[in-house]
Amino acid sequence: MNRKILTVILSIIIVMGFNSSIYADEKCNNEKKWNIEPNYVLPKVGYEWKYETELIDDSVEVGKETLISVGNPARKKGETIFASTSVTMTISTSGSFSFGIDDMVAAELGLEIGGSSTLTNGATSAPLDKGEYARAYYQKVQAKYKVTQKQYKVIERLKPNGYDYYPPEKVYTGKKKIGYIYVPLQPKIIFKYFK
Repeated sequence: MNRKILTVILSIIIVMGFNSSIYADEKCNNEKKWNIEPNYVLPKVGYEWKYETELIDDSVEVGKETLISVGNPARKKGETIFASTSVTMTISTSGSFSFGIDDMVAAELGLEIGGSSTLTNGATSAPLDKGEYARAYYQKVQAKYKVTQKQYKVIERLKPNGYDYYPPEKVYTGKKKIGYIYVPLQPKIIFKYFK
């Protein structure tokens, strides 16, 4: 009788110990799986435009020559005439720009898109022969800037510590825009000579 009771008790202890061992192994295995599985967070993805500005023409003529004045015939050889004028022109654009880039480029040039500039210039003619006279004209002129814009995909990945990010990765998307900005310059003074 006592032997049977002792056998049953030992069996229960062995089974309990075996179950505890299984539970411990499973817990250990779960902890290992948890530790090797990375905390994966989707990267931040955004887009930005970068641009380059290039002066491609510093003497674009606008409109036609306009007469300023007609001088009198020279009474003696070597006389000259002087002519001056003021013109008002607007800073303008053409082509395609990503939002705000035209304003940024203009600001870098010290200008404002749509703003106007009044520019003055004067010049003296070449020496005239006796009886020769000159007509003075002005020509509006502007500088032309080319603005090349490229779109980049910006990817920010989280570091394992969970709050710092690696330096952004920037990948060119293949999208490009070309725009032009026209900046007013002093008008050219032109003399034409007649006898």
